[in-house]
Amino acid sequence: MGGNDLNTGGDGTPIRPDRLQDGRLDGATRALWYDPSAFQRVSCNIEARPDLCHYGDSGRNIMTSPGQRNLDFSLFKNFSVTERFKGQFRTETFNLLNTPYFGQPNNLGFVSLSSITPDAPRVGEIRTLRAAMRVLQFGLKFSF
Repeated sequence: MGGNDLNTGGDGTPIRPDRLQDGRLDGATRALWYDPSAFQRVSCNIEARPDLCHYGDSGRNIMTSPGQRNLDFSLFKNFSVTERFKGQFRTETFNLLNTPYFGQPNNLGFVSLSSITPDAPRVGEIRTLRAAMRVLQFGLKFSF
């Protein structure tokens, strides 16, 4: 086990932690979406902890992020200028109710190389939006 670090990710495989418990919170908020203490670092770099020198048992896509339900709306008005010339005015609204759909929470982070439990600032915090707020779009089309 010496100086070999199994989990460097040099071969393209992701470094996954050990999962100690479920990690989902009953009262999840944007400030803390999951419980970071449910995970533990795996590393061969901590000589006092040879039990951590293994691949983590945490699976892929084990946690869910906030969902998204969009309400889009469009309104069209066709009109005739002459028998040959026609027009159409349209307005389209995406996310009509202007509801914020929050993105993925921040990943696990460790302040130092000897940290075992995630202790970086803003671990589990949601700081992004998944989609834009209300978007209005207008269009005018002429056919001849």
